[in-house]
Amino acid sequence: MKYSEFISIIDDCCNDIVFSYRGKKVGIFPQVSNGEKEFHTYYGDLSKNYHSVADFEADTFFDGYKIADIYDSINDIFIS
Repeated sequence: MKYSEFISIIDDCCNDIVFSYRGKKVGIFPQVSNGEKEFHTYYGDLSKNYHSVADFEADTFFDGYKIADIYDSINDIFIS
């Protein structure tokens, strides 16, 4: 799957996404409440919420890297 498709799935707010990176579990759980999107994420023991996909993409949440920086090294993405 292309990176743009991955981000589109997140932004659609219909699926939970889990994978691992550097031996740590990662979860992205989109939610819509009162018409507002929120993206709950965790990476190992860290967790953070974002109010837009752009904020999520811009953050260096993954050991100082953005999601776009690590995307090609992610295997076994589970989308439910």
